[in-house]
Amino acid sequence: MMEVPVFLIVVIEFCERLCYYTFQGTQKSWLQDRGFSNAGSNAVVSLFALMSYVSCFYGGYLADSSFGRYRAIAVLVIMYAIGCFVAAIAVRPGAENVVLYMVGTMGLVAFGTGGIKPNVCTFGADQIDPAHPNATRRTESFFMYFYLTVNLGALVAFGWLVNVTVNGVGTWIPARDGYFFAYMFASLAMAAAALMFLGGTFLYREESFKKNSQSVVGEFIRCLGRGWTHPMGKLAAVGWCLIPCVVIMTIAGSLADYWAVSMLNMLVTLACSMCLIIAHRDNSWLGENEVSRSLNMVPVQVAGSMAFGILYNSMTTYFQSQACQMDSRIGSGHSASQINGSFFNIADCLAVIICTPLINDVAIPAAQRLIGRPVTTSMKIYAGVGCAILAQMVAAGLEFVRKSREVLDVESHCSPLEADGTHVHMSNMSAFWMGLPFFLVGMGEVLVNPGLQHLAYVGAPASTRSLMQAFTLFAGQGFPSALTSPLSLVAAKWTPNNLNHGSLESVYFLLSAVGLAGCVLFSYVSSSSTSAELEATDTEKQNLMDSDAKTAYT
Repeated sequence: MMEVPVFLIVVIEFCERLCYYTFQGTQKSWLQDRGFSNAGSNAVVSLFALMSYVSCFYGGYLADSSFGRYRAIAVLVIMYAIGCFVAAIAVRPGAENVVLYMVGTMGLVAFGTGGIKPNVCTFGADQIDPAHPNATRRTESFFMYFYLTVNLGALVAFGWLVNVTVNGVGTWIPARDGYFFAYMFASLAMAAAALMFLGGTFLYREESFKKNSQSVVGEFIRCLGRGWTHPMGKLAAVGWCLIPCVVIMTIAGSLADYWAVSMLNMLVTLACSMCLIIAHRDNSWLGENEVSRSLNMVPVQVAGSMAFGILYNSMTTYFQSQACQMDSRIGSGHSASQINGSFFNIADCLAVIICTPLINDVAIPAAQRLIGRPVTTSMKIYAGVGCAILAQMVAAGLEFVRKSREVLDVESHCSPLEADGTHVHMSNMSAFWMGLPFFLVGMGEVLVNPGLQHLAYVGAPASTRSLMQAFTLFAGQGFPSALTSPLSLVAAKWTPNNLNHGSLESVYFLLSAVGLAGCVLFSYVSSSSTSAELEATDTEKQNLMDSDAKTAYT
């Protein structure tokens, strides 16, 4: 049976993900109702993801300092809850306020996410007594339930709340109050999470409240400073210093739809990532220490995350736009209820829940018997990116079919506004077909994201695991979002408000080419001796797990 403190952490993660995906899944439609263009709303959605994961650095820094992990979670969970209420107030019917909405979501919610994501799973694992005879198994089970909880929260958000924003709740909540109700529901869930975390204080193990005497960030800076005289040291310094520039340029690109700003943002992001990959592909110039061991995984995290993440982000932008211009009605007629395009993210969640045991317990063992050796993390990443590229191809095929169908005399409530103030009309093709590309991306997610997180856990020393998990989260969402935002503006001519006048399929072909280029880059990174050592460590640990425990790590 799950211990009470562990159960509290799992429930807190459920509430946090429910809130996050409610905002992420409805931002685009709400902003479009306020007059934002297709490309502009896509850029803001990408920016929200970027800001949420950039803040993970601050959360990891606080946790690994004298402030401590418990206090970091407590303070930022409260900030998160306040941000939810601020956003809910901003969407009140008749009193909508875009500036207040941005303060709540882009500021408080995004910042609060950073206090939760890199710390709460570690804090939950800390509640398991290492002296218990089955401590290792219990820890593995915790991570499995924790990972599934993320997708359960997303299921509630995408399966119910995002549709409430469009349709309301029966006769109780009219459609015009849908956003306010959904955001208030999410706000109350997050407030409950904060109360549960604080209320369980006396139940947490004493070790959970331990603090470091000094921040590990200082040791990273000192170590990199000592390597400044080496050419790779200078390249590394440029790469790390460019990360704030990436964030600033992405914000600027989202606020101003200028081609020059978008291209500069893309170039800065690519320069930053390449500097980090080249400088840390071989860290012998830093000597053998905990910092160099931690930095060994940076190239793998950056290359793997970028290859998959850019394709993954199409779910919150282009897939949603496409679904919104298909027939999303439940029933028929002009007054029939409609499904928000982001609803189909539940196919991604279901793919994670269904495919995790199938891939871990059936596909991977079968592949190992076929090739006669263990399936490595690199193999999983190639397969995961392949699934995501296939999803783009399927979406492109569906777009060709959609554009060939007649346009119905029915407005799509989640599509952008036309010049006359009406929503773009939907095409005579069921939006449920979009479940296919969403599901394929979910299959890729099972193969890529948990594998990269586990590789980071195995490769990092215990003293730097929180900070490196923060970098893993940023690499998984920050770099891809920084590239997705300018890509959205670069491809704006293909994605006008009415997709019938554009070429969305060309965007999917472009993203597929980017994914293939990412695989080439990952091949270069994974061929290094350092990456081979990380793979060997990961494989060795996997071989020690039985089939049940393995699910939590792969």
